[in-house]
Amino acid sequence: MKIIVTAFAFFILFSSFSGGANAESGTCIAAHEKLEEFLQAQPKTCTADEDCEGHFYRADGCKPAIVLPRGHDTPEFLQALEALQSEVRSGCASDWATRGPCALTPFQAKCVKNLCAGG
Repeated sequence: MKIIVTAFAFFILFSSFSGGANAESGTCIAAHEKLEEFLQAQPKTCTADEDCEGHFYRADGCKPAIVLPRGHDTPEFLQALEALQSEVRSGCASDWATRGPCALTPFQAKCVKNLCAGG
Protein backbone atom coordinates (compact mmCIF):
# COMPACT_ATOMS: atom_id res chain seq x y z
CA MET A 1 0.00 0.00 0.00
CA LYS A 2 2.88 2.36 0.81
CA ILE A 3 4.31 1.90 -2.71
CA ILE A 4 0.96 2.77 -4.31
CA VAL A 5 0.62 5.93 -2.19
CA THR A 6 4.21 6.96 -2.94
CA ALA A 7 3.73 6.36 -6.67
CA PHE A 8 0.49 8.37 -6.62
CA ALA A 9 2.18 11.24 -4.76
CA PHE A 10 5.03 11.22 -7.30
CA PHE A 11 2.50 11.28 -10.16
CA ILE A 12 0.67 14.27 -8.62
CA LEU A 13 3.94 16.13 -8.07
CA PHE A 14 5.21 15.41 -11.59
CA SER A 15 1.87 16.36 -13.16
CA SER A 16 1.84 19.74 -11.45
CA PHE A 17 5.27 20.59 -12.88
CA SER A 18 4.79 19.24 -16.39
CA GLY A 19 1.20 20.43 -16.83
CA GLY A 20 1.85 23.96 -15.61
CA ALA A 21 4.69 24.55 -18.05
CA ASN A 22 2.61 23.65 -21.09
CA ALA A 23 -0.79 24.97 -20.03
CA GLU A 24 -2.04 28.15 -21.65
CA SER A 25 -4.07 30.79 -19.87
CA GLY A 26 -7.70 31.51 -20.69
CA THR A 27 -6.67 34.80 -22.31
CA CYS A 28 -4.20 33.00 -24.55
CA ILE A 29 -6.69 30.30 -25.53
CA ALA A 30 -9.42 32.86 -26.30
CA ALA A 31 -7.07 34.91 -28.50
CA HIS A 32 -6.00 31.73 -30.35
CA GLU A 33 -9.65 30.83 -30.94
CA LYS A 34 -10.46 34.27 -32.38
CA LEU A 35 -7.51 34.11 -34.78
CA GLU A 36 -8.34 30.55 -35.82
CA GLU A 37 -12.00 31.45 -36.38
CA PHE A 38 -10.92 34.35 -38.60
CA LEU A 39 -8.56 32.15 -40.63
CA GLN A 40 -11.09 29.35 -41.05
CA ALA A 41 -13.73 31.86 -42.22
CA GLN A 42 -11.62 32.87 -45.23
CA PRO A 43 -12.72 31.65 -48.67
CA LYS A 44 -10.85 28.54 -49.78
CA THR A 45 -12.18 27.94 -53.31
CA CYS A 46 -9.83 26.83 -56.08
CA THR A 47 -9.73 24.96 -59.38
CA ALA A 48 -6.09 23.74 -59.42
CA ASP A 49 -3.23 23.16 -56.98
CA GLU A 50 -1.53 26.31 -58.32
CA ASP A 51 -4.45 28.37 -56.99
CA CYS A 52 -3.46 27.56 -53.39
CA GLU A 53 -0.59 28.62 -51.17
CA GLY A 54 0.31 28.06 -47.54
CA HIS A 55 1.03 30.75 -44.97
CA PHE A 56 2.25 30.62 -41.41
CA TYR A 57 -0.32 33.18 -40.26
CA ARG A 58 -0.93 31.67 -36.85
CA ALA A 59 0.83 33.65 -34.11
CA ASP A 60 2.20 30.43 -32.63
CA GLY A 61 5.15 29.17 -34.69
CA CYS A 62 4.40 25.64 -33.48
CA LYS A 63 1.10 25.57 -35.39
CA PRO A 64 0.87 24.36 -39.00
CA ALA A 65 0.41 26.61 -42.02
CA ILE A 66 -3.03 27.52 -43.27
CA VAL A 67 -3.64 26.98 -46.98
CA LEU A 68 -5.64 29.68 -48.76
CA PRO A 69 -6.19 30.75 -52.38
CA ARG A 70 -3.65 33.07 -53.97
CA GLY A 71 -4.65 36.72 -53.87
CA HIS A 72 -6.56 36.46 -50.59
CA ASP A 73 -4.29 38.97 -48.87
CA THR A 74 -6.25 42.19 -49.33
CA PRO A 75 -5.32 45.21 -47.21
CA GLU A 76 -8.43 44.60 -45.08
CA PHE A 77 -7.45 40.97 -44.53
CA LEU A 78 -3.88 41.89 -43.56
CA GLN A 79 -5.04 44.62 -41.16
CA ALA A 80 -7.45 42.25 -39.38
CA LEU A 81 -4.83 39.47 -39.36
CA GLU A 82 -2.17 41.70 -37.79
CA ALA A 83 -4.56 42.86 -35.08
CA LEU A 84 -5.54 39.28 -34.19
CA GLN A 85 -1.94 38.06 -34.27
CA SER A 86 -0.96 40.90 -31.95
CA GLU A 87 -3.77 39.94 -29.58
CA VAL A 88 -2.49 36.36 -29.45
CA ARG A 89 1.11 37.42 -28.91
CA SER A 90 0.24 39.75 -26.06
CA GLY A 91 -2.27 37.32 -24.52
CA CYS A 92 0.21 34.44 -24.66
CA ALA A 93 3.46 36.26 -23.84
CA SER A 94 3.75 34.97 -20.28
CA ASP A 95 2.62 31.48 -21.33
CA TRP A 96 5.30 31.31 -24.02
CA ALA A 97 8.10 33.01 -22.04
CA THR A 98 9.91 29.77 -21.18
CA ARG A 99 8.98 27.75 -24.25
CA GLY A 100 11.67 26.94 -26.78
CA PRO A 101 11.45 27.48 -30.53
CA CYS A 102 9.49 25.18 -32.83
CA ALA A 103 10.32 23.87 -36.26
CA LEU A 104 7.85 24.81 -38.97
CA THR A 105 5.57 21.94 -39.99
CA PRO A 106 6.05 20.98 -43.66
CA PHE A 107 2.95 21.15 -45.87
CA GLN A 108 1.89 20.86 -49.49
CA ALA A 109 -0.79 23.21 -50.76
CA LYS A 110 -3.36 21.40 -52.91
CA CYS A 111 -6.79 21.96 -54.40
CA VAL A 112 -9.02 19.12 -53.21
CA LYS A 113 -12.65 19.07 -54.38
CA ASN A 114 -12.36 22.79 -55.27
CA LEU A 115 -11.09 23.76 -51.80
CA CYS A 116 -7.54 24.69 -50.81
CA ALA A 117 -6.08 22.20 -48.36
CA GLY A 118 -2.67 21.36 -46.97
CA GLY A 119 -1.01 18.27 -45.74
